[in-house]
Amino acid sequence: MSSRVVITGVGYSVPADIRSNTDPVFDWLHAHPPVGGNPFQGYVSRRVLAPGQDLEDIMVPAARQALADASIGVQDIDLLTGFGSLSLLAMPNPLALVHQKLGLLPNTPIVPIANDYAHFTAGISLATALVETQRAKNAVVVCGSNWTRHVDYHTPQCISAGDGAGAVVVGRSSDPDRFGIVDTETITESALYGSMYMAGDERVGARGPDGPSIPGYDHHSFTWPYFHITDRGKSAFFDFGQRMPVVAVHALLARNGVTPADVTLIAHQASTVLLDYWKDGIGPRCMLDTLQEYADVPTANLPITLAAKYADIDTKYLVLLTLGVEFSVTAMLLSRSTTA
Repeated sequence: MSSRVVITGVGYSVPADIRSNTDPVFDWLHAHPPVGGNPFQGYVSRRVLAPGQDLEDIMVPAARQALADASIGVQDIDLLTGFGSLSLLAMPNPLALVHQKLGLLPNTPIVPIANDYAHFTAGISLATALVETQRAKNAVVVCGSNWTRHVDYHTPQCISAGDGAGAVVVGRSSDPDRFGIVDTETITESALYGSMYMAGDERVGARGPDGPSIPGYDHHSFTWPYFHITDRGKSAFFDFGQRMPVVAVHALLARNGVTPADVTLIAHQASTVLLDYWKDGIGPRCMLDTLQEYADVPTANLPITLAAKYADIDTKYLVLLTLGVEFSVTAMLLSRSTTA
């Protein structure tokens, strides 16, 4: 059997520390429930990085697990892509530390993909294209999130955040059970730019060490970056966030002659509010998630679920569904070469 460009290995890693819904960090939110209810639902626990840990401590083990699953070594990798969010540094991305700690060869390039939250599908697309054109032989796509440190614990979205990392290896294989890209469908509504975003708030009247603050230059003038959702973002959560993924997946499947009943769906896991809507609107044979165990790991919930639930995929077709805060939605159709 001839080889195809496929996902040859999967892996994931989550911190050991577990935070339940009754953790004291959520006391303020429990005492002040949001007006109109909380759209962020479905979590039982989430994993949290311990003091002294950061993204590389989970991204590296995820990548190593994917390499082991693909039965290759670091010397076989000639591309590292994906994203770590958020870095302690504005740049470079933590992928540089992953490169170092994995022991990748010096001529292995690092290509961060800052495509929130579609880093993973974009990374698979890039890696597949480069392997198909023989610009690379094997690529690691690794995504990690430490957003428990980047939410305001006075806002509803704080309860959704979890930390974790997931990874895949993309290369050539004749294994008929491995998944390769068939097609993608994207819908972008860039007019919603700024309705959800990650940034620090300017401290009014703050003074730096050398006098008046200069926004954009004096770091003493800003809070730590955290996730903001505006009123427009709250509306987009339900309007665009619910409807457009259903539209994108149906368009993708129809174009490729695939029925929803032939598909396993793994989707962005912000809330059961969205997951339940998509399941009803799309009608896949199976929908897999890790929301109860790991909550929403924005950068990495797709690769985490893919690795953790890989043995449960019993269909020929797999759809990966991502949301982006541009706003955008990307649906990726993958296929085994065998029939289910």
